[in-house]
Amino acid sequence: MKNKPKSFEAEILVNEPVGNYFRLIFQDNGTLKNALPGQFINVRLSKALSPLLRRPFSIARVMPGPKGNSRIEVLYAKMREGTRLLTLKKPGETLGILGPLGNPFPFLDRQHPVLIVSGGIGVAPLVFLAETLKKKKVPMTVFLGARGAKDLIDLEVFKKLKVPLYISTDDGSKGKKGFVTQALDDYLDANETAKGTVIYACGPRPMFKAVSMVGEKYSIPTYLSWEEHMGCGLGICLTCVCPIKQGDGTIKMIRSCYEGPIFDGATVDWEKLG
Repeated sequence: MKNKPKSFEAEILVNEPVGNYFRLIFQDNGTLKNALPGQFINVRLSKALSPLLRRPFSIARVMPGPKGNSRIEVLYAKMREGTRLLTLKKPGETLGILGPLGNPFPFLDRQHPVLIVSGGIGVAPLVFLAETLKKKKVPMTVFLGARGAKDLIDLEVFKKLKVPLYISTDDGSKGKKGFVTQALDDYLDANETAKGTVIYACGPRPMFKAVSMVGEKYSIPTYLSWEEHMGCGLGICLTCVCPIKQGDGTIKMIRSCYEGPIFDGATVDWEKLG
């Protein structure tokens, strides 16, 4: 069950470049203490009229903070005007936070084996997921992929978890050269899949489709942390819909921010997406 979102002002503690991306850490006031992996926040970047819309960001980590509250980590890429403005924010400044939003990854309360697959900045929700699963003593294997070594972030966090870790980069500057989905396929081809295994993934859309195809090949349920442009984050504006196959064979446009952002890869209509 999703937690009821609330709005609050948060003080920025850290906002720094890390590799080719950025790390933002802000002080929570207790609002996000019960957030779950896969949920996200919407951030108001300015009190001025521009940019008008909030920007969605996955919750990357929930860390201990003062007075029983938490510090929240967000990982983001400098893409367009909104995130460009965010890179200019300094510690001590505040941001308007709305959250937690969306639904978490499914089956977090089960002791099923997990394969985590990340592509680039898609690592963001998977850091929180991996740390949560480790606390629950859920067995997991992690596959991290990126364009190059500077696109691999929070790598030290995964190393501290002491779980099997496979690294792939497109240019071969770190780990094995090639796509992370090939590393996943090679692993599954060489290892017997334990009963109940699931795949959790986040990354660019071509990776989503490839991961889903690997999951289908080995009959493993695959859950994708979907990334879409979101206007409101509350399911009102309908700008973030995804074509999802229904049980009767029809296709329904489902809101990524409200019914998602986690979707079963087997239900996504990849042909409609193009």
